[in-house]
Amino acid sequence: MKYVKYLSILLIFAAFFACNKRTSYVLSISIFNSDESIPSDSKLELYDVINSKNVSVSPKNKNQFELDISKYGIYFITLSNEKNESCFIPVFSDGERDLTINSYLPSLELRNNFVPKYEVLPRFVFADTTSAANKIAMIYSKYNSDHSAYMDSLYFCNINNGKYINKNSGKILVQLKNNLAKENIKEVREMLYVNYLQSWSMIKPDPLDSAICANALNEIKPTSAFWSFGGYLIRYAIWSTKNKDKYIGYINEVIRTTNDPNVKSELLYARIMELSLENKNEEMMLLIDKLKKECPNTYKAKIVESEFLNTSVGKAIPDYSFISIDNPKQTFSKSTMIGKIYLLDFWGTWCTPCVAEMPTLHKVYEKYKSKGFEIISVASDEKENVTSFRNKKWRMPWLNTVLLKNEKSEELLKLFGVYSFPSAFLVSAQGIILARNEELRGENLEKTIKKYLE
Repeated sequence: MKYVKYLSILLIFAAFFACNKRTSYVLSISIFNSDESIPSDSKLELYDVINSKNVSVSPKNKNQFELDISKYGIYFITLSNEKNESCFIPVFSDGERDLTINSYLPSLELRNNFVPKYEVLPRFVFADTTSAANKIAMIYSKYNSDHSAYMDSLYFCNINNGKYINKNSGKILVQLKNNLAKENIKEVREMLYVNYLQSWSMIKPDPLDSAICANALNEIKPTSAFWSFGGYLIRYAIWSTKNKDKYIGYINEVIRTTNDPNVKSELLYARIMELSLENKNEEMMLLIDKLKKECPNTYKAKIVESEFLNTSVGKAIPDYSFISIDNPKQTFSKSTMIGKIYLLDFWGTWCTPCVAEMPTLHKVYEKYKSKGFEIISVASDEKENVTSFRNKKWRMPWLNTVLLKNEKSEELLKLFGVYSFPSAFLVSAQGIILARNEELRGENLEKTIKKYLE
């Protein structure tokens, strides 16, 4: 009877604590300008990763917002002020605690004549610095800082023999490995794995650590929302293990279970590419239809027809006609370029990767122009920016034109499947597409052109 009495007391206490356990938790975010002043107006946009939907959030007051984070999840949050200065932060919730964050927006500062403004990185201050949410946000923020430095190194042409230089590349990856070795929180480990793959894709030192990648695929389940930081990273991890067949089931499970259309589209697109190379056109068409139907608003769905149908290798280049920026009386078109092997390059002075290609473009042009090679640079930009760029930075002594911002230009970009910059096509003397995009980037450009002009 004595034991029954003690058990009854324990059950009463358990019931009491269960009844008093909190079931509702809140994320409080305060938005400040970079100088710590309060914005006269602020806005918060939230994307629920697990449920793949946007959530409307109204401000509690001028610069404060509160969100219900009672459920386990990852939220992508965009913050902005009346000057359109904005920043992005991923917030992880374990559904068991409140979170308080002060966010200091980046300011827009002058860079140079060619890229008028750039963002100074934002700051996020968590009240609980030991939380998984804080660690994950800091990992992401550090990656953004490294990425910003890397893009600057490209823009200012920190390049040697066609290869991009990043002096801190080794340190970044060593630090990531050290952090993985001492981290025990499951979600933070998943973010570190993802960050490792992101950093590798940015700086591409050789080789990827196959052991880390195998561990990542073992620890990050196919259903994990952390793959929303980049579905393409799954392919990098699998590639490094050199055992693609082992992970076919993993990829299929991600495609089947993910709520993120961008993750699904990346993996479907990769399979479409494989089927194209294997000349399995019937299976390829079925997957193209699946991609367009299930992920209609994604980047991959937008480019898939041009990539594999409209402007795929082996197809005739679409019709075009451009007016020279140097001579308004000179027009170059598909018909006038017959007889020449040429590169049709879509770019902009505002595009860091485009500018990073300039040393290679000049090198290749000087080497092969005597053999009839030509370049047409099509700038999606203002004429004044292109002229200033050519006068002060790179001469670009080939054919140049500027696309005006109008419906006709939008239709042309859509026809060519240009949804990101740079985009390039190598065209034969007969007007047939010989190569496109990745085959024409960095050191690949000279290797590809060499096949046709030597």
